[in-house]
Amino acid sequence: MGPFGSGAPVSRGWAALIFAALAAVVTLLLARMQDSPAAGTNDRLEAPPDIPEEAIRRTEAESIIAAVCSRRGRTVGITTALTGAGGFGKTTLAKFVCDDKRVRRYFRKWVYFVTVGRNVRSEADIVNKVNKVIQNIAGGIPTFSNSERVGGQLGELLEQRPRTLLVLDDVWEEKQLKLFLRGGSRCVRLVTTRVPAILPTGFGTSPVLVDRMSHAEARQVLTRELPRLPEVVTRHLLTVTGR
Repeated sequence: MGPFGSGAPVSRGWAALIFAALAAVVTLLLARMQDSPAAGTNDRLEAPPDIPEEAIRRTEAESIIAAVCSRRGRTVGITTALTGAGGFGKTTLAKFVCDDKRVRRYFRKWVYFVTVGRNVRSEADIVNKVNKVIQNIAGGIPTFSNSERVGGQLGELLEQRPRTLLVLDDVWEEKQLKLFLRGGSRCVRLVTTRVPAILPTGFGTSPVLVDRMSHAEARQVLTRELPRLPEVVTRHLLTVTGR
């Protein structure tokens, strides 16, 4: 007796249905494999530092979140940049973006926060920084000492990844950024810098200017944990501090 309760062999129609079902299952499994990390990679999330308790969410966060989540990671080396003078809250804003539930949902847990810093200037220091990123993503201890090799290795590693957000915080020079821009067709880079000129051109860059806070944001910062102030005093404070 056949598998469907009949002595007759399985008809071509049933065979076609079974084949179509198997094909659908295989397609689903392949899709899931592409959204999973490559074999041997490290599942540990490199989370951004904690958001300060007194920090406020800037209005610019919405445009940045929209930018990083709309790119779909399919274009190689997309960079979304936060630019502005020191002390305007670029780093804190980047932390808010990383912590947003929409960003977490879009990139799942593949969000890495890298602080570059002004003092990372020599080739050896930059290579060491990239080596640490490779270690955080893939595990193991990389031993690359040449900038070309370490940049190529990071690019190959990112190319194997599912959608990934790589935050490069406090970048000062073009050479600090260069090695992080290789490969990674599903990797979105979010850069914070005071120097807009170092951002690559023709590289899918979407600059977001972080300027003075709005009146409402500045008022929230200035009056936090203070008793209610006379309105004239609050307005004067906003004027003196320049928001």
